[in-house]
Amino acid sequence: MRVSEGRHFSWSERLSLAGIAGAVLALALGYGGSLHWIAALPIVVLGGVWGWQQIRRQALASTAGLVLAVCAAAAGFWAGVPAGWLLGAMVAALSAWDLDQFEQHLRQAGQVQGRAEMERRHLLRLALVDVLGILLGMMALQVPVQISFPAALLLAAALALGAGELILYLRQGHKE
Repeated sequence: MRVSEGRHFSWSERLSLAGIAGAVLALALGYGGSLHWIAALPIVVLGGVWGWQQIRRQALASTAGLVLAVCAAAAGFWAGVPAGWLLGAMVAALSAWDLDQFEQHLRQAGQVQGRAEMERRHLLRLALVDVLGILLGMMALQVPVQISFPAALLLAAALALGAGELILYLRQGHKE
């Protein structure tokens, strides 16, 4: 489908694209502020590809974009990019991924009764999770902890798996 055909974008799609833009902007500004401008350019280019592929409704675009954003944030952490930029980028990237996955599920379901209400509830829950994630992340950044980089990656992987399991559990709990 061509973008110029005047296709209507849902709020989930619009906010997902805004999340991509926010993640890319936070990563690029974080890298740039740390004087790693050379690394900021590929992030912007890959973010543009991510957004374009999502507009074209490529099924794996959001997952690939999220993985690349996580890798860029991990490398940024190692390179000394301020953690606040990385936290903001990760919240925005996760939100973009979640909204695209939500939109894909709705498209696969076909005609959905009460779509607007379902989308509104999802957006409210996601906003709550984003605010809590930012607040808890900011609190965590204030606590000095010394762990090795491999241990941090292992902890991040465990948290990601746990969050995925929680999401699956919550989705199954709402099925009738």
